[in-house]
Amino acid sequence: MDEFTDWSDAMKAYQFTSPESNVKLSFGDNTTLYYLYHAENVPNRFQRWMLLKVFGVKLEVVKTHD
Repeated sequence: MDEFTDWSDAMKAYQFTSPESNVKLSFGDNTTLYYLYHAENVPNRFQRWMLLKVFGVKLEVVKTHD
């Protein structure tokens, strides 16, 4: 590799993609801070309830637009 190589055309061919988020994580009921992420195995209703009661972490399943 030398300093005269132009990598701009090669980098245009690559594209970063991420799966659609399906879980929303927030801390408590009245907060504006939340994280959206994709999980292969979404926590079930009991697991989400336990996270809320024990740790105060609220997990919600985000519905997709299918």
